[in-house]
Formats: sequence, structure tokens, C-alpha cells
Amino acid sequence: MRKLLTLIAALVAGTALAGPVDDARQMYLDGEFEAALKTLIPAAEAGDANAQNIVADAYDEGNGVTQDHDKALELWIKSANQGFSRARYNLGLLYENGRDGIAPDIEEAIRWYLKAAASKNPDAFTNLGYIFESGKRGAPDFDLAQQYYRGGVALGASQSMSNLGKLYIDGTGVTQDYSDALALFQEAALLGNGNAISNLGAMYENGYGVVRDVTAAYALYFEALYLNHPRAALKRRRDRSRTQRAHAQTGTEIFRAERVGSRVRHKYIVIHEVVRGIDLGLSQIRVQRIGIRRERITNRLLYCTK
Repeated sequence: MRKLLTLIAALVAGTALAGPVDDARQMYLDGEFEAALKTLIPAAEAGDANAQNIVADAYDEGNGVTQDHDKALELWIKSANQGFSRARYNLGLLYENGRDGIAPDIEEAIRWYLKAAASKNPDAFTNLGYIFESGKRGAPDFDLAQQYYRGGVALGASQSMSNLGKLYIDGTGVTQDYSDALALFQEAALLGNGNAISNLGAMYENGYGVVRDVTAAYALYFEALYLNHPRAALKRRRDRSRTQRAHAQTGTEIFRAERVGSRVRHKYIVIHEVVRGIDLGLSQIRVQRIGIRRERITNRLLYCTK
């Protein structure tokens, strides 16, 4: 009975600690850095792995504290050594991309990504797959890349789905299979992955495994343009390399939307209300409003992602 009471007391104490840390974590994610750190820094010093991971991010980005990459590294290692999956992943990111005063080290990045993957971090599988697909470690290893992507897919990683689908489109490391690619892109699209939605657009534009439909492609490219907009990317994790990729992707979507849209503007219209009432930058691509009901485009988009 004494052991049971001790266990219950420990669980209650842990819950009491987790509450303020979780609340402070949300405040930090909402941009209230200084207020959040009043709770998070003492918790990190007391050994809370979650708090250590967030405070490390604060030092890495200079959010509410003076930027200090060495301090961020120290805290991430402390958190990761307690088995905190996200800290292991963040160490992988740090070593993959480097920081001022910390040189990129792909072997160290892989080591931490493997630890994160062992603790079921889906994004770690995605990044491992990309490292081996892109040849960051040497010659590309597409077989190993697709294995890691499959690990990410099993854990629900939408970017793993999109990347694996692209391998199926190209027949790289796997047997070319448009139906498998389509299924992966659709699943990732339903999770809101802009790259997958763009890839779906390419499938409909070119008729890969589907009946060619440039109107559907047009709608999908617009949705991808919104999801990969740099302003949206900047509201997510502020990793510089991700932001650069978001800018590059946006340029690609604008080009594709212009190319496909030129064929269908005389028949269909995309207006601000079509995709979640968001301004899609229509002035940039000069889409003309010609009075066709917006439901036709919306229905096309929903059909393509079923």
C-alpha cells in the first residue's frame, strides 16, 4: 500500500509540473516568449526535458533571450539524453544544417535522427530518407531512402508520403507505379501537405494514372500555392533552410498555376473565397473573374483529394 501511495503521489506531482510547462509551451508557440520563459527556464534548470527542448529553441532563435547556439546545443543534448524525441530530432536538424560557430556534420545529424526515429519521431524518418535520396552523405541510396520514407508513412508523416510518392512517379529506387503515387499524394494532401497537393496537380495536368484534367490541376496548384506561401511558412518553425525551400516552392507553384491557368481561364474562375477565404495573391497571376460559380472549382479540388 505504501508503494502504491508513493506512486500515486509521484504521478500527481508529475501532472502538477506538466500543466504549467505545457501552458508555457503553448504561450511560447503563440509568440509570448518572455512570459513563457519565466516558467520554462526554471523548469529546464530543474531537469524537465520538455522545457529544456523549448528553452533550447529560444536560445537557438534568440526568442526572449540573447541568441546563444552553444547554450541551445547544451540544452538539447540534456533533453535528448533523457529520451525526449523532439530534442533528438532538433539536434539532427542542427547538425544537418549547422549554425554560426557549429559546422554541419552529416554523420552526427544521422546519429541523432536515428535516435529520434527509434523513439518514433515521424519527421526523423522523413529527414533520413531525404539525406539518402539527395546524396548528402555521398552517393544517393534510393533503396535506403524509400525504406526510411516508409517508416515515416507508417507514423503518419505527410512529407514522407509525398517524397515516397515522387519516387513512385519517377521509378527511382522502386518500380514505377502511378497508382501507388496517387494514393500517397492523396493521403498526404488530406493531411494538408502542400508539396503533395502540388504533385497531385502535376498528375492531373499530365494524366499520370488519372484522366487528364487541367482544371483540376489548376485548382490543386492554387491550393498548393496557399499552403506553401512564405508568410505561412514563417509562422511555423523558423528554420532558415525550411523558409528558403518554402520561397522556392512558392515560385514553382506560381509558374505552374500561370502555365495551366492560361488554358482554362476562359472557362473557370478562382476567387478569394474558393480556398478557405484566403487571399491567394490573384493579382500576381492576373486571373480574370468571368462569373462561373465557385463551387465548380471547389468540387474539383475535393474530388481530387478523395
